[in-house]
Amino acid sequence: GSADRDLAGVLDQVRSSGPQAARDLMVDDFARYHAAMAVIATIVAAGLVLAGVVLWRRSHRLFAALFAFVAVLVAVVAVANTGTAADPEPALRAFFDGGW
Repeated sequence: GSADRDLAGVLDQVRSSGPQAARDLMVDDFARYHAAMAVIATIVAAGLVLAGVVLWRRSHRLFAALFAFVAVLVAVVAVANTGTAADPEPALRAFFDGGW
């Protein structure tokens, strides 16, 4: 309906050469978001490693291995967010173009 047309209009404005200040603000906010997510993911990964060590010492090896596996996945997310925070424009452009 009209909401779809409104959204399409906004996306066309973002994709086109709109006001540079607005685009710069969006890129800066996008970078800050991903930097914050990288910090959060790093803290979560460290917590999972710590919990895995505690579980390993208590002879809960299966759970310790599971925690280690999840910690690696979260660390990958942290690295991806760090990369996006360092160079946010291509990722933001891909987001608005409907791709990854």
